[in-house]
Amino acid sequence: MLLAACAEDGGVGTDTVFLDNLVAGMSTTELAACNAAASETAKKADWSKMKTMDVSIRHGVFSPSLIDLNANQPYRIRFTNADDDARSFRAREFFRNSAVRGFKFGETAVDGSCATFVTVAGGSTAEVEILPTRAGNYRWVDNASFGGVVWFDGDGFGIINVR
Repeated sequence: MLLAACAEDGGVGTDTVFLDNLVAGMSTTELAACNAAASETAKKADWSKMKTMDVSIRHGVFSPSLIDLNANQPYRIRFTNADDDARSFRAREFFRNSAVRGFKFGETAVDGSCATFVTVAGGSTAEVEILPTRAGNYRWVDNASFGGVVWFDGDGFGIINVR
């Protein structure tokens, strides 16, 4: 399983699921401020009232593609990828307007306060514990890009509606 938390100056990893904290144009200082602000917001949430939202992936199709959430309600979004290939859920603006408590890949927990997407390896499950903080409609896509280069471009796309 590959877990990577990447800032401008590096990251850490182990083997097939990828968590990217790279935010285009965000300095290490801004990334630290983002982590601190998200952490404080996440600490104030009542996680005992967390709801689970299941998202399944099969043949490159994410279901549901329209995700309805309530602002200031904690969620565990569980991605189950039944495909052989990795699939990515990239939702930069949604993540920027939410507080992430953490990610879980199998039994491995990972901090990802300023993540902008999560990629789930084929045949595996990933979870994000998240608190949407701002109402709006946020687009998500299935792709991964690093340094401005798209590594893969999947078929999945949809909307996250936060009320």
